[in-house]
Amino acid sequence: MTRWTAVSRQQHANARWKPRKGFEFARPLQVVDVLIPELSKLLPHYALAFIQRDGNWQPVALLGIGGEKNLYVDADGKWLGRYVPAALRGYPFTLAAREDGDKVLCLNEAHLATEGTSEDGTQPLFHGEELAEPTARTLGFLKQCDQARTGTAAATKALADADLFQPWPLKVNRGEEKEPLTLDGLHHINEQRLNELDAETFAGLRRAGALLLAYSQLLSMVQTEQLGQRAEHLGAQAKARTATDDLGSLFDDSGSLNFDNLEDQ
Repeated sequence: MTRWTAVSRQQHANARWKPRKGFEFARPLQVVDVLIPELSKLLPHYALAFIQRDGNWQPVALLGIGGEKNLYVDADGKWLGRYVPAALRGYPFTLAAREDGDKVLCLNEAHLATEGTSEDGTQPLFHGEELAEPTARTLGFLKQCDQARTGTAAATKALADADLFQPWPLKVNRGEEKEPLTLDGLHHINEQRLNELDAETFAGLRRAGALLLAYSQLLSMVQTEQLGQRAEHLGAQAKARTATDDLGSLFDDSGSLNFDNLEDQ
């Protein structure tokens, strides 16, 4: 389990941090939250869906089909795609809310170094009284994502209030010798219902920025074929490393994966 520590000059004036090496940390992820400003970059590479988490709706990109294997991360931790979702690029930092509601920069404790030099790849958290440039740059990026997250949440709520989400029991092919894998707990936009909305509701969705999110999700559904193809690719890669590996290990033995009430990872 990831342990986060709030970054402060009082405690970490001389501390350093270890940058991530690849995307090994994201290997168990089956979905990742997405933001409206990145939709155009996501569309060529990811299938998008909506899930419920803690009673709220969340747009996500599908990364896996079970077995705690992210199909966009290869055996060496390299991301298999031209675009990495924004939610993953700030790691090992994140913004976390304090009890008073303010957001504070936090670092994964596993990446905190009490000593080190530039030669070993570590970076200083602070430079004098201010955040060091790499730390400050990451904080700026996380703040931009946080602002985009607020707008994305408002747009998603508008779609939910318009009753546009429909269950999507997605079936993914996993080879000729096995039954297709069913992914439960996913939802997509009901296109017919969207097209039949009254003018006032449709205009409200446009003002909330929700239409871009709705149409992007619908357009992305053609990318579901990539999930099976990526599973085959990683299976072939695994066989090249160990002759005993089997593509079947990439899939949940139960033949299904349930995204209902998915927890933050």
